[in-house]
Amino acid sequence: MASYAELITEVRAQVDVDPIQAKAWLLDRARVLNAEAGWNLRDEPAPAVENSDQRLFWPPADFVWLEAVIVDGNPYARSTPRAMDERMRDPGGTRRGIYAIAFEHSSSPPETVLRIDPPSTADTILVRYVAPIDAEDPFHPFPPDFDAALVEGAIAIGLARMDERFDSAGYFDARFVDAVSRLRRRRHGRIGRGATAIRVAQ
Repeated sequence: MASYAELITEVRAQVDVDPIQAKAWLLDRARVLNAEAGWNLRDEPAPAVENSDQRLFWPPADFVWLEAVIVDGNPYARSTPRAMDERMRDPGGTRRGIYAIAFEHSSSPPETVLRIDPPSTADTILVRYVAPIDAEDPFHPFPPDFDAALVEGAIAIGLARMDERFDSAGYFDARFVDAVSRLRRRRHGRIGRGATAIRVAQ
């Protein structure tokens, strides 16, 4: 895995830009790659909101995307705040659990909360979430074979914004987009979800 310092050198070999701007482009592409592929996964407990009705929990403060919510060992399906409101107005029947990210308006200012239904008596629930990229870390969290993808993504930004070379930028951007798909497949193989293509020698 190359350091950001090494990747900055590669970007500057293609685009005449200062190191600070080159790093900003690399971090931008790293954040997109992480969010789109859901790569930087963590599992952490989400504590219950104090004085809640056993439906509200605090999500991780730094989450980019919630991948899964496990309540008392059971996976809950992702929903929308509107669907959650409709279901809570008509709570009859037995059904699968759902969750939604919403704003808790009783606080000032409103705070982001995790709403679940049906309610749980658990003190915490487990969430799997995509954590953000650490801009202070000298290394990115991706496999080494994605170093080039970050550089190509940053070059695409530079060629489009600084030189207005949109045709050339499109070539590098297409390679970056392809890397997003490859990393998504790699992530699925890593956590056991979805299929991973394997080349078989004849």
